[in-house]
Amino acid sequence: MKRSLLLIAGVLWCAAVTAERFYVKADGTNSNAFIATSWEKACNNLQSVIDVANRGDEIWVAKGIYSVTSRTAPFVIDKGVHIYGGFPATGNPDMNSRNPQTQETVLSGRLSSASACHILAILSADGNVILDGFIFQNANGDSSASTTIRGIDIPGNNGGGIYVFNSSVIAARLTFRNIQVTGKGAAVYEEIPAGMDAGNYNSCLFADNTAGYGGVYSHKALTTYNASADTERPLMFINCTFFGNKVTEEEGGDILYYEKTQGEKNRNVSPQFLNCIIYSDRSEYERGHIINGNNLSIVDYKDIGFANVLTDYYTESEGLGSNPLTVNVRTGATKEDIKLDANYSPLKGSWAVNRGNTEYLHRSASNISTDITGASRIRLGYPDLGAFETLNKGVLQLLEDHSVQLPYGDILKITNDAWTDDVSFKFGSSYTGGIEYIKLEANNSTARAVRAGGKDITISVTVEDDNWEPAYGEYTVSTVKRVISISKTLTETGTTFEVLFNNMLIDDLVRNKDYSVTADISKLNNTPSVLHVQFLNTIASVNYAFAEGKDNFQQLFWLIHPTDNQGKEYGGNNPEEYGYAEIENTGFTGKLAREMGEDPGRYRYTIGTLSHSNYPVVFPTYIDRFFEITKCNPRMVNWPVRITLLEGQKLSQAILWDEKDQEIKQPLAWGINGKIIEGIFHFENGNAVPQDLVTPYKILFTPSDTARYTVAEKNVTVSYIRGTALLKNITVVPGAPLSPAFDPLVFTYVTRVAINEATIRISVDIDAVTARLDPNLLSDVGSKNVALGENKFYINVVSLKDATIKTQYTVYVLRGDPVEGNGIENITVGGLKVYPTVTDGTIYIETVDGNVPEVRVYNLTGKLLLNARQNSINLSSYPNGLYFLQADGKTIKVVKK
Repeated sequence: MKRSLLLIAGVLWCAAVTAERFYVKADGTNSNAFIATSWEKACNNLQSVIDVANRGDEIWVAKGIYSVTSRTAPFVIDKGVHIYGGFPATGNPDMNSRNPQTQETVLSGRLSSASACHILAILSADGNVILDGFIFQNANGDSSASTTIRGIDIPGNNGGGIYVFNSSVIAARLTFRNIQVTGKGAAVYEEIPAGMDAGNYNSCLFADNTAGYGGVYSHKALTTYNASADTERPLMFINCTFFGNKVTEEEGGDILYYEKTQGEKNRNVSPQFLNCIIYSDRSEYERGHIINGNNLSIVDYKDIGFANVLTDYYTESEGLGSNPLTVNVRTGATKEDIKLDANYSPLKGSWAVNRGNTEYLHRSASNISTDITGASRIRLGYPDLGAFETLNKGVLQLLEDHSVQLPYGDILKITNDAWTDDVSFKFGSSYTGGIEYIKLEANNSTARAVRAGGKDITISVTVEDDNWEPAYGEYTVSTVKRVISISKTLTETGTTFEVLFNNMLIDDLVRNKDYSVTADISKLNNTPSVLHVQFLNTIASVNYAFAEGKDNFQQLFWLIHPTDNQGKEYGGNNPEEYGYAEIENTGFTGKLAREMGEDPGRYRYTIGTLSHSNYPVVFPTYIDRFFEITKCNPRMVNWPVRITLLEGQKLSQAILWDEKDQEIKQPLAWGINGKIIEGIFHFENGNAVPQDLVTPYKILFTPSDTARYTVAEKNVTVSYIRGTALLKNITVVPGAPLSPAFDPLVFTYVTRVAINEATIRISVDIDAVTARLDPNLLSDVGSKNVALGENKFYINVVSLKDATIKTQYTVYVLRGDPVEGNGIENITVGGLKVYPTVTDGTIYIETVDGNVPEVRVYNLTGKLLLNARQNSINLSSYPNGLYFLQADGKTIKVVKK
């Protein structure tokens, strides 16, 4: 009999770990998620199917609109499920039948009188959550209040489309449109810890979304860390289209916002935009920055990757720092350059066509090679940019303007902007008009003006690649005069000068007789004298022209050299005066000054009141000296001198003690002139677990204002490691698995034995180095008799290092045979009442405080069947048999008959 039972349990266990597939239809007639294992039995409740599915299970969702039930009740995912939309609502479609654009599968926040704060919440999922083929629309996160879902507080104004907490998301072929939040991240708000993969989005469309901060995406790191290697997947957007997204706050970041990111490098928030279109649909003066945040100075901008991106933003000036990593990025594009239709797909002639890099397709965690409609990514040699793929040819813009002027002596390089080395060209030239000494050389990819004269020359260009076509087949080049300027050198004030010609070709010389000069330089004062130069009939008159035809003399001046290495610490006093390299007997009066400002930085010197009686006083342009204000070094008052912690605890859990042997609750530090510096103590490696009392650990004082104050550090050692009294495991044989599963910090458990088992054996696993069974208290270990009904056993543990540290574990053993008809009508455990426990319909749950409890129902294999906050459960649709009900911290068995 026992062998049969073991065989059945093994079969059930295998079934529990095998991935299942569930089906959802908006107009389905089935409401039982357990049996929704085919299109014929598709369930009409998406949330119910999500609750039933386990990690790795697939959920296929047919075309339709799936709406949330209230403003504060989004769809919730807390497991690593894989959900696919875009299936037709009729027939028996498979993956090849999907098209998320024509078979719109909409997750909507639209309610009868308002819109929801969030459409989907992904909370502490136990594996990668895959979302593919959905449209998120009509959310309005305008509530500053938080909602608690599955024990997690979620602000009502962040993450209108998806709110991600402690979870890794892989997304493909999603659309986010018309979503508004007053807080952060209109489409997605992501809050994940160090080491976890950030979001990965492939072939997604983000259109017309608005937030206070992060018009599309907002990221917050749960913990502070310094990543030294690429150990986790960065935030990545591959072949995505961003159109018309915006923020209402000036420093919000139209696409992405960082919230309180800390550390030298936070690799999992260093984003990559690959093969993307980013278009604001607003003027340069109306739009914000692509990326912004409240602590961007600590992000290594070289990790922000923009590769094969078409955008109307300017990557240098609009929110990407001084050194963003960019490869093949077209900035400042116009709407005519991008050229999208009403559905955001590139039209013929768009710069987005054929401009993608094939290698970037393989960086998608979703491992797809199709666009948002399901069409193949590579049709004409290379992928298009953005979410949509087309059959249009790529357009080569060979020159910035098809009408080019070529100055005398310059070389015109005819280049392409295809972002690939695989496109080859044929260059030919045909000449129109002209005198024999006016010609243009055109071979390979260059053209040179040999003589000026204002003649037009036509260059024809063809492309040896069927996937490309030139924007213009012919280019007209006009040869023009080379613009030069003139200057002069005085040999003696007011007497003679020499005229210099700038920007001339080396071989072209102008002799004195070939030009005439007129100027009045008899007096030099604050009014400039004008030098006029006119060419006579020489080569210069043919090939050269003046920028203005004149140049000016200026009054002489005296140069001042500021003294090196002047500065101060933030908060310190300024020097009495700013020095300069004084020259004796020159008639200087007054003092130097510097630019205004007291924050750390470099400040230029200014003349101030310094003057000279005969000449203006200026700084030499070749000397670049500054008055520098450096960050202030904190003067620590209560450095920790030792730390204590429990055995096995991390440094981040330690108690800090000062030199007066008092526990430190708050750091105390001073700046210059007695200014209090606020900040925190933390360890360089807070996750380290000390093993001895001699190893030093670096503790840091990080000021709240890191812009003005430096980080201070000191080495400390552990002075006392307090022992623990914990078990490693408890085993009851025979008996069902402990409920809940064993955890050293959980001290009460329940198990069940059959009615014919009168004896059990309780075994424990204990770390003999740290603890033992308490010799002064009885522990129920070994062979024990069990009576019918409830039996209670105790296990007492004491620390080997500190006998005052004790722990008591309690194990409830329920003996009985829970078969149909043998249950009792009700059970009361503590303040929880459950009745009836044997039923073919509804079970009721009452708590002592009258609140509605959170209820979970499990089957015999441990699979979670229900997780909801309610005071009654309808088991009529469940198969007959035994179930375990958990509520209010208690576990009770119930029978469906």
